[in-house]
Amino acid sequence: RATFIAAPEATLEADYSFASGTFGLRMDVDAAEWRGYVQDSLRRLARRSRHGLAFNLLDGRRWRRHETLYFADPWDYMRFCHRELGGNATLLDTYLPHDFTILVRF
Repeated sequence: RATFIAAPEATLEADYSFASGTFGLRMDVDAAEWRGYVQDSLRRLARRSRHGLAFNLLDGRRWRRHETLYFADPWDYMRFCHRELGGNATLLDTYLPHDFTILVRF
């Protein structure tokens, strides 16, 4: 009952969407440029998600930084979700020491 599609963004609508591990490796892309890419990707994903979405990122408050990885502040992304995606956002940041998940319900 599953269909898998390789594409740079969601191609079909879904009740819920989840992006896990998608945005952590930025390689040599500037961090500010990568942040814009992540946020644009989340906007597009939200447009394809009827009831909600979830995503995780590496937590910049707690982990040693590596040049090729993208680290984010969870509260910056909570504000982004409220301002840009709408809905009700919940932060989960106690399950692992190095990343966080945000759940957004529409």
